[in-house]
Amino acid sequence: MFFIVFIAMLSILHGYVGWKIFSSLNLSSSYAIIGIIFLATLTLLPVLPILFRYNGYESSFLDKLSLIGYTSLGFFTLSFVAFFF
Repeated sequence: MFFIVFIAMLSILHGYVGWKIFSSLNLSSSYAIIGIIFLATLTLLPVLPILFRYNGYESSFLDKLSLIGYTSLGFFTLSFVAFFF
């Protein structure tokens, strides 16, 4: 249950920031689809290292994936606060 709530909150956070950014850029449909795929990837990046470590997979690549995922999470959190207020 926690995992579902966590994914839902991440999706709302990333979706709101993405909507604000994409609406101001006036992108064509092909660029918007690429942006949505990139946004969905960034949404899942903070969760993937947790799932891999839960299944017993450890590597230096996973540490780099964690760095990218948590950095993007921080960016979207700060952007959410900036756009919301």
